[in-house]
Amino acid sequence: MPDQQTIETIARQHGCEDFAWISGADVQVRQWVRFKCTFGCGYLGAITMMVGLYLMNKGRDKMNRQ
Repeated sequence: MPDQQTIETIARQHGCEDFAWISGADVQVRQWVRFKCTFGCGYLGAITMMVGLYLMNKGRDKMNRQ
């Protein structure tokens, strides 16, 4: 997984300047949010896919340097 500095750099490159790191334990998700994300959101899985592609490319770059 990318380190915190890498994630912050990527966020800033995409115009996200106003963010803060919080603990996952502090986030409360209700059932309606899960339903909306599962059935009413066109971006379901998009963030996971973007992080996965980043990690895959990072691994490929590392292999190419060897």
